[in-house]
Amino acid sequence: MSIYAIVGLILIQKHALFLPKILAAPALLMSLCVVGWSGAGILDPAYHALPTVLLVAGCFSTRKGILAYSILVVGIVCLTTYAQMNDWFESNLNDNVNWTGALNLSIILICFALILWGVMTIKDRDVERANRSDSLYRLVAENVHDVVWTLDLDMKVTYCSPSVQYQRGFSADEVIADRFDKRVPPESRAALKERLEFELKRDGDPGVEPARVAVLEYDVFCKDGSRKTLETVTSFLRDNDGKPTGILGVSRDVDERKRMEDTRQSLETQMQQLQKMESLGVLAGGIAHDFNNLLVGIMGNTELTLSKLPADSEAKEFLDQTLTSSQQAADLCQQLLAYSGRGRFVIEPIDLSETVNEMLNLLQVTLSKGIKLSCDFEKNVPPVEADATQIKQAIMNLVINAADAIGAELEGVIEIAVGTQTIGANDLPRVVGNQEFAEGRYVFLEVKDSGCGMDTDTLNSMFDPFFSTKELGHGLGLSAMLGIVRGHNGAITVDSTLGKGTVVRILLPAAIVAPSKLADSDDVDTPYTGGTILVVDDEAFVRTFAESALKSRGYDTITATNGKEAVEIYEAKRHQIDAVLMDLTMPVMDGQEACRRMQNINPDASIVLASGFSEPDLVAQFGGNGTIAFLQKPYMINVLLDAIESVIAAGVRD
Repeated sequence: MSIYAIVGLILIQKHALFLPKILAAPALLMSLCVVGWSGAGILDPAYHALPTVLLVAGCFSTRKGILAYSILVVGIVCLTTYAQMNDWFESNLNDNVNWTGALNLSIILICFALILWGVMTIKDRDVERANRSDSLYRLVAENVHDVVWTLDLDMKVTYCSPSVQYQRGFSADEVIADRFDKRVPPESRAALKERLEFELKRDGDPGVEPARVAVLEYDVFCKDGSRKTLETVTSFLRDNDGKPTGILGVSRDVDERKRMEDTRQSLETQMQQLQKMESLGVLAGGIAHDFNNLLVGIMGNTELTLSKLPADSEAKEFLDQTLTSSQQAADLCQQLLAYSGRGRFVIEPIDLSETVNEMLNLLQVTLSKGIKLSCDFEKNVPPVEADATQIKQAIMNLVINAADAIGAELEGVIEIAVGTQTIGANDLPRVVGNQEFAEGRYVFLEVKDSGCGMDTDTLNSMFDPFFSTKELGHGLGLSAMLGIVRGHNGAITVDSTLGKGTVVRILLPAAIVAPSKLADSDDVDTPYTGGTILVVDDEAFVRTFAESALKSRGYDTITATNGKEAVEIYEAKRHQIDAVLMDLTMPVMDGQEACRRMQNINPDASIVLASGFSEPDLVAQFGGNGTIAFLQKPYMINVLLDAIESVIAAGVRD
């Protein structure tokens, strides 16, 4: 057997391992026949040198190359075999017919036919598989809301799914007819071009994944001229050598998601602002409370000293100045308490339009000559439940700030408007100062100026205590105004444009009842003097002042430093004690708990509760038919004595 026949057998059988199963069996059968005939001397192995070389090259080629070489080898083997068999038959037919050779030739031809049939079958299957894959791809691409597209590296659109019409209003043909960047705003176009150049430049670098994806966010134009923000996942399309030939992208409309994120961010910012204002309110209220306690001693002892000085004393003038300064400090504390929402309010139905009219002359005097003040009052505006004094303070603060925004040397206009407004769900994110503000109908008071306006930072800080854009401002005007509004269960909206002016609108709940004037009482109680007063306060200087003031009116006093001690004293000497003057905030036991226990001991106990905070609503909790009163610190001597005498008189009447 020729060496070529042996090598041919080995390589053909090795080659058969690379062939599809449908071709392997015929190829193996053919190789056995060829080798057998070569060994029998029917075929010349030299003719198989070329097929052998081709088979060797095919073994080191690609899979498609292997299939091509297989067909070529089989064809050459069949042709050479047929030629040799034909020569053999011609030379041996007359002598002795070899029907075995004829049978073998038939087998070779059948095998060749089977191989050709297998090749055609594989080709049909590949075409069918490709068509199925293409149909599935188009089914997915054309039935999702996301837009699937492809570009070449020159930004020319080569494919776009029909969903682009739902997303942007263009048909797929309109998009394919233009360049991709034609319908992209200039700023997005520059960013996309820069990113493409960057990705192409680093493509193929060590450590850079060829199958990487990039997530891009950019704006595009819609057919109606509007803009949308798209989030697109992109990757390169590559040729057989792995070089980029285009870009595949899947784009999603994220406008709604961005709106939701912006809304969430706005709500978070508002919540943080509310928490900040609440914390500052607690701080401001605490400072005011402690400072009011100090002012009790300062103002009270100054009054006592004045009462003991002769009318012509030189020291009297200085003490009067001390008392005046102390009163101004007390007013400052009231502004802090107003910001914290714990200011003292006398609530009654009031007409906002009438309230503004009452202030017009005063407001006009406070403004410079170049500023005009105008009013616009809606008719039939319902009243609001409010403290008239506090509302006037809020209006004054707003008008003064509006005038400062215009400037003393410039001309401008301040407009005050009163009307009604219905607040819906969309309006709630704009309101400031009330976390529990709800939808509904409200009465508004609006102050609009033509001043300098505010930037975002100033707008976010305008209600913070001690924040001021004025060199000599104390920063409590607007913060106190916010506290007043918050204390009336209202809210505020602010609109401002830098260089164009500011609009501040106060929203207050409409009252159910009509405004009315309280009739002056003709009943005048005769002052009651004499008796024993239990003075309860944890601050020694407050106790000392209260004792001195009460003794000046002829009262005897007993003192206690906390509620627990006061209850024990009251229980032991309740028949001796005519009234109790007690602080609300004390260690061990506070004034509220002590008051309840004293009422358990004596339901008709006469008690004056005092605090640096304004807590008038507490009186209603204890009832007492006038035997329970509230006293706001700091207080003057006559106010203290009036409160004591009123609860004692109420107890006597009962």
